[in-house]
Amino acid sequence: MLLDEPGANFDQTFREEFHHILREFTADGTKSVILSTHITSDVDRFADYLLLLKKGRQLLYGDIESVRDAYRMVAGERHALRAFGGRLVYMEETPVGCSALVKHDHAEYDRALKVWEPDTEELMYYLAKGAEHGRGNQI
Repeated sequence: MLLDEPGANFDQTFREEFHHILREFTADGTKSVILSTHITSDVDRFADYLLLLKKGRQLLYGDIESVRDAYRMVAGERHALRAFGGRLVYMEETPVGCSALVKHDHAEYDRALKVWEPDTEELMYYLAKGAEHGRGNQI
């Protein structure tokens, strides 16, 4: 089943019922649902795989666990984040510091940095921004 923005206009009560219907539909493992959505909570709830497109170009494709394992969000001082070089996908600067999405190489990170596994919304945002700036990394 292919669904384009299926929950965009649902209220919370009906969205929960709809999610239940989708889970029942796919429960036996013989049917799949492809969701085209900007609602990252739907992706977090249902997706086994993630395909991220921007202007028809594939930025990312993979199973959710591998995708999340391939990247890390990192926060700290600008010079420390710039040190990631080619692993740096995209960095944003705020008045209180910088945050960036980097390709994860399973090495230890500087203890001065805050490091966490990105959620779907962070992945989508930072990969899309990285693509706009010529750094659209794929796994």
